[in-house]
Amino acid sequence: MQGKRNAGAKRPAGIELNAGGNFGIGDRECHCERSKAIPAGIELNAGGNFGIGRVTMYRKTYKKTRFRPKRPIRSFRDLEVYQRTSQLATEVYSKIIPSLEGQTCPVKDKLSEIVLNIPSLIAVAHSRRFEGDELRIMEECLEACNKTVVYLEQARDIFAQNIDKAACEDMIKRYIYVRRKTFNLYKAWKRFQAEHAHSRK
Repeated sequence: MQGKRNAGAKRPAGIELNAGGNFGIGDRECHCERSKAIPAGIELNAGGNFGIGRVTMYRKTYKKTRFRPKRPIRSFRDLEVYQRTSQLATEVYSKIIPSLEGQTCPVKDKLSEIVLNIPSLIAVAHSRRFEGDELRIMEECLEACNKTVVYLEQARDIFAQNIDKAACEDMIKRYIYVRRKTFNLYKAWKRFQAEHAHSRK
């Protein structure tokens, strides 16, 4: 941070003016990061800024953002879509399937099978992403997400008296969201495949 001089303030010994009219110590400007130690002879004022006599040097501030670096993808287990679909499958089995026990409707069996199938499809697609077969598998995964939403809606409407409607609605929204994330991954792999094929020509 640069120290700015108040009008009429006398410049302390060892403090020089730079081209912008700000104070510097020796041949460098006065910068102080939050993580650095406060230099000797410098005190904090009421606003938390630095001062030498009547000279005030303001702390450098950074705009906070929600950006966080993504973890490297070392295996299919690091994929967000795999993690989300695995968690959803666990919740379907713990919150929805028990409500369908003893029912004669085939929705239970179809739902039980397909929620377990989605994470395995993602794992298989990741293992074949350099063989040219991954896009077809990802299309199957997108289709399975759509079917899961259909089966959840059917279970919600047919067994309205037995099922947890709020939990069912929540899972429907989350499967729609994870399908969108899966489609984004599909497009990224498709783009990579096209670029790789072009570079080989």
